[in-house]
Amino acid sequence: AFIWGCRPSEVRALGWRESTGADSCGVIALKYGSERNAAAMLASLLGEPRQPQPQPRIASLTYSMRSLTREQTVYQGTLGKISLWPAHCPTHLTLEVDGAPSRTLEFALPELPRRLPRTQYLNSVGFVYQAQRVQQLLAEGAKECPEWSLQTSLDMARLMDGIRAQLGVVYPRHDGLLLRARALLGVWPLSAKLFAVLTILLALTRKRGRPV
Repeated sequence: AFIWGCRPSEVRALGWRESTGADSCGVIALKYGSERNAAAMLASLLGEPRQPQPQPRIASLTYSMRSLTREQTVYQGTLGKISLWPAHCPTHLTLEVDGAPSRTLEFALPELPRRLPRTQYLNSVGFVYQAQRVQQLLAEGAKECPEWSLQTSLDMARLMDGIRAQLGVVYPRHDGLLLRARALLGVWPLSAKLFAVLTILLALTRKRGRPV
């Protein structure tokens, strides 16, 4: 979500919830930037020459616990693309540039000591690199990781909360009243939303003692 070093400007999510309330599959669209930024609009008003606009950047993500997906991440640009797989724990990278042969790089996983048990999930041993980096930073007295700052962690948490709200997924012991209301309104039809708003307004009016 932060591959361009910035938060998405728009997020749209659509998915399927099971009877338990958990989402089992979905699609997420992320938009970065806007068609016309403030600087471009000001230059246009002042009659200055138009500056080249940034390329549109859109990310599309799919996930599913109902089907077997390709487990691949693809970054597409104007001159080629980069493919990573498996998506959640990649060990291979393929670079394809227009007019040139493709090139694949392989990144081997670390070897665990024999006394340690085998990991349960695919390529979970790759977390060893993360653990080693944390140990290194702690030894240096650092308070956060430069590759993944505290602010980035907070931004990611807010992004995930927003996506859950659009999908209508609620964590009763975690979510506040505002997020629960947003989640409910996000999955209700328009008529139900209007009825809910009118009900709230009616309750507030009666509470203040005003005639309806």
